[in-house]
Parts: sequence; C-alpha cells; structure tokens
Amino acid sequence: METNSILTLALSVLAGDVCSVLPGALVGAVRSQKELEALPLVEPEMVTPVGFIFLAKTRVSRAFEAALRLANDPQWQEYVAQHSGSLGR
Repeated sequence: METNSILTLALSVLAGDVCSVLPGALVGAVRSQKELEALPLVEPEMVTPVGFIFLAKTRVSRAFEAALRLANDPQWQEYVAQHSGSLGR
C-alpha cells in the first residue's frame, strides 16, 4: 500500500491482514489498541541529522531564535526522548 497518510497505515493494519512500518511516535499513539503488536526494527539503523542553515551576515529571525531556545530546553528534550528512539516494552 502506498499512502501519504501515516494514520492510514495504522488504520489499515487494524482493519486487515497487513503489516506496516510506523514511526515511534505513532506507535505510541496507537498502542492502546490491544489487537496491534509493535516490534522494534533492529536494522538497518537510520539516523536523520537535523540542522538550521542561515546567512551568517544577516540577523537571525525571531523564529530561528525561538527554535534554538526550544531545542535547548530540558523539558522539550525530555518530551522528544519519550517519543523517539527504541520501542519500550
């Protein structure tokens, strides 16, 4: 199945005899469905670096400054850690 809706993948698994690969955050959202079994992928290991690019000679935008503050906020980092990485059992 090909879709641009991740939620459609989860609903399709619930509705029929199919499997899907889902991001950890969505797995956490549908874990209450006892009919589903979530198994962690062990390979290949995927790493997606995220970065910001801006012109060094221009003043950074307020949105960029706010994004950096949020990215460095310990509460935000804890929240992100709860919704990423390996599946907890």
